[in-house]
Amino acid sequence: MQGFSLEHIRQTVEEKVMGAIDGVLTHIPNGQQYREQFRQAIGNAMNDLQQQAQGQAGPLGGIMSKLGGIFGHSHEQGNPPAH
Repeated sequence: MQGFSLEHIRQTVEEKVMGAIDGVLTHIPNGQQYREQFRQAIGNAMNDLQQQAQGQAGPLGGIMSKLGGIFGHSHEQGNPPAH
């Protein structure tokens, strides 16, 4: 499930978009001076998208999170859960 986490997807998208922007900025005189502004704008857009995705996941998102926690701790099968 790690490969499908929202955070992993977000990082992958940000890297790809910034790579494309860097490619364009190298062809614009003094383009690199705008890199940080683009990075911030993309980060803000990704924050909005991530919040929307989490909001739409609703109960399913909570269930998936719990399943991820269960499977992530499967190596501790002999230990009872600490509550």
